[in-house]
Order: sequence, then C-alpha cells, then structure tokens
Amino acid sequence: MKFYIKEIQLTDSNTWKLQGFSEGKINSIQAYYNEIREYKHPEQKLNIAFTQDKNSFTATISVDELASLSLPNNQTVWKFKVNNDYPYTHLITDGPIINKPFQPENSLYKYHFDFPEGILTLVSKPIELLASIEEYKLDSDVMSGSIKIKSPLPSNQFNAKLIFKRRPTPSFYLFHEQQQSFDLGLITENIVNFSIPTKDLSTAFLVDNTNILDAIIEVSSSHNKTGLSAFISIDADMKPAIPREIKIAAPLFATLRSYITGSNRLSFYFKKNIQGLVSLSQLKETKKDLTLQFKLENSISEGQIVAKRADKKANTFEYNVEQVWPLKKGITKYTAQINKNEFLSGPINRADATWDFFLRSANMPDLPILAPNTIDFSSSGFFNVANNEFMAQLTRNDSNNLACLTAVAPKIKQDITKIAVMGTCFSRNAFNSSPFFNPDYKAFFECSFTQFHSSIISIMTEPANL
Repeated sequence: MKFYIKEIQLTDSNTWKLQGFSEGKINSIQAYYNEIREYKHPEQKLNIAFTQDKNSFTATISVDELASLSLPNNQTVWKFKVNNDYPYTHLITDGPIINKPFQPENSLYKYHFDFPEGILTLVSKPIELLASIEEYKLDSDVMSGSIKIKSPLPSNQFNAKLIFKRRPTPSFYLFHEQQQSFDLGLITENIVNFSIPTKDLSTAFLVDNTNILDAIIEVSSSHNKTGLSAFISIDADMKPAIPREIKIAAPLFATLRSYITGSNRLSFYFKKNIQGLVSLSQLKETKKDLTLQFKLENSISEGQIVAKRADKKANTFEYNVEQVWPLKKGITKYTAQINKNEFLSGPINRADATWDFFLRSANMPDLPILAPNTIDFSSSGFFNVANNEFMAQLTRNDSNNLACLTAVAPKIKQDITKIAVMGTCFSRNAFNSSPFFNPDYKAFFECSFTQFHSSIISIMTEPANL
C-alpha cells in the first residue's frame, strides 16, 4: 500500500501544505528522525495534522513545531511515515516535486524538501555562523569589546550570549566540561557589544594549572532559546590587541591571559594566583601535638586548616578527600594545634599518599600554605597515625608548600630481635627508618647498641695505654 505526494505548497502562515494520493485509509502521519552520535538514539517524532477524502489527502506541516524539535547546530533529516492497518510506510513521490528552499525571517535555519530514492524528506539545515572580534579590551576589572556576526542575519530579532567553556585537556579542542554564559542582548546591524566584570568569572573554572577557556558566541531568536554557536575568530588587524594578562583580586585570586589559538580563535588561560598569600611562620612538634603558626597577607574570617589528599589523574592530580581543623586567631598570629591521634584519622588514608595543606576561610578560595626555607623539616620524622596503621611526616612539596607524606606503619612483632650495630655509618643505614632505606626494620629488630667505626675485635681488645 502506497501513499504519494503530488504537490507541495508553502503558505503565508509558515506552513507547508502537502497534497497527495492514497491507496488506503490513513490513521496517522508522523514526521521523525533518528539522531546518530556514539549510537543511534530513539527517534524524535512529531504528529502531522491531515485530512482525507476518499483517495486524496492533505497534510499540514508547521515550520515552528518542526524547528523546535530539530537538532541545534546540526542538519536534521526528517522523513514521514503513514500508519494504517499495516506496518507503517513512508510518504513517497513518483518523481521530484518543485519546491524552493525556505528560511523564515526569525529563523537561523533553511528548509527544503528532497526525494532520495523517491522517499519524501524535509531537510532542516542551520546557516553557517561566523563571528570575529571587532574591538577588545582587557583590564583588571572588565573584559569589554564588540563582536561582529559575519553571517547575514534575516532580521534584527536575534539575541547573543558570550559563553566560556573550559577544556579539561588542552589538546582536546572540541571537548569541554565547565561553562558559563553571559547575556549580551540584541544584535544590531550584525554587531553586539560585551562588558563583563572579570570578578564574575566562575570559580568552577579554576580546577588545576591548565585551565583553558574557549570563547564562543551563541545566537538565538526571541522565540527559540536554543540557538547556533560559533568560536570567535581573530582578524589580522585585531591580532596585536589580543595578548593581554591581568591579575584578578579577591574573591578569585587568579590570573587571566587572553591569547590566539593555532586555529586563530580567542581563548584564555585562567589560573589561580594564590601562591604565597599564606605562609608557615613556625612549626612545633611534640609526641602528642603539631602546632602550626601562620603569616597572612589578608585578614580572614571563619578560618580552618585543610589537608587534601592529592589523587593522581592522568598527568595531573585532583583533590577528593580532605580533613579539617579549626584555626585560632591571636593578637598577631593565627595558630592551629592538631592532636596526632586525630591527624588523618578515619577511613580517609592510604599508603604512599601526599596530603597538601590549605587555609580555608569565608568567601575565599582555599589558599596553599607556603613553607619557606626558614622552616626546618629535618627534625620532623615519621609518626604513627590512624591507630598505628599508617605513618606520617610533614614536609615541603614541589611547590614549596606545606605537605604531608604517609606510609604503611610496620607491624610490630612481640619477639623482636635485639641487635648491636657496629662498623661504619653505611652499616647503620640498614637500620635507618627513612623511606629511602629500611622504614620497616623496627618491626623485626631493635637497635640496643650502636657504635660507629668499630668492630667486635676492637671491643674485645684491651685498650691501649697512651
């Protein structure tokens, strides 16, 4: 059973009227498409209004309804199926039907009918959106300028958004995670201005030291909020104005640098600028406690000390687990006292982990704690934590910030062998609990006597009369 389309007519009300011939009764007509990305998605369907008079029928397709369901930024190929008493069949033609491409005044899409293998097909295709920077300025307070839409727009009924999208990996140019959008208002004569306070940039972008933000403009009509987007290109005469770098103060404490990518697009490096705002001024360690004193560049409120576990992620790391201690404010200093029995306690620890220390306060990012060279860690050895399951040691990490290393604590045997160690210092290194030497030796041996540069023979020999 077949259903033929004989004529396609575009009406003044932005609808298509399809007239055809039917070999049977029509129960319904549906427009549909399948989106294919990583896999074939369930079909998107739209019921089409129709009337039938014996062997003739007329179907009416609304441009607005079709546009609301079409794929944004992609070509959509709609087909039409007729449902009757038998499995569905497509609307077909016995040859091409004259029809002209159509673009509504308030749309960024063009529509035309096609007839591959005689099957009636309606193609929704977005216009090619191109945009470039017309003016640009970046200072410590505001990012401003204007963007030119190079693609012809049908009317002045379009709004624009400036969107920043963060690349999690610099080499993945089309893959983004965090994003933030700013409404720019109406596009006038293909130009839209922007003025964005730099302090309004989201702190969610400040993930690591490789935060790259791509600048994208999105254009949409007033009745369709989902629009077209495009990267912002840089014309040759604007290239000298793009490279700029600024420092952003509280609450971001970051640097923002605009640059031109290899594909001639506008992007930004957005990095934390918090090194050295907090420094460790004194470290005291007893058998029971750790006492830390700090020097701050700015006053804080609701202060806390936070230890974050650095978990490896590809070529970098991320913080997923933390422990917090209160910070006490004195007259001229801030102090944190940590009980070793509570240090890194609970199911948060693991062997061979690195914990980085931060200062946390209200309305500020977590600030790393600088460990200057005046702080001597040589006397800070490993101590037991987490009910003697692990050992921890305060140290200075590669960024010269306060950190802590953990290792599995040796299991102490009840029948430890007592030994005496003689010879050179190299002999003693076999019984050195530092990580590089033999950190587990205390589980098996107890050094009861140590005498360097000596031997059993020298001990058994009578002292010389001098």
